[in-house]
Amino acid sequence: MPPKDVIEALSKLHYDVAGFALPRALPALLDLVSADRLLYGSDYPFTSAPVATALGVRLAATDALGHTEKRQMFSGNAARLFPRLTGTKKD
Repeated sequence: MPPKDVIEALSKLHYDVAGFALPRALPALLDLVSADRLLYGSDYPFTSAPVATALGVRLAATDALGHTEKRQMFSGNAARLFPRLTGTKKD
């Protein structure tokens, strides 16, 4: 079998940016994938509500993503991946 292209395989995954994705992890991740592969799952209740909120605020304020990309990360990508949870049908 030919060797696997690890970068190509990683670029097909989805990534949760909960935790401390800024200032380094998110920009590095965006070198590998586009914003349609990002999800913000706050890790609540394992991450306290104030910390999860603060991390969400930092992500909302970052210049690493545009407005549409942030909307995708916070809800659009999850709705696309899990349509039954939103009451919509997947294409």
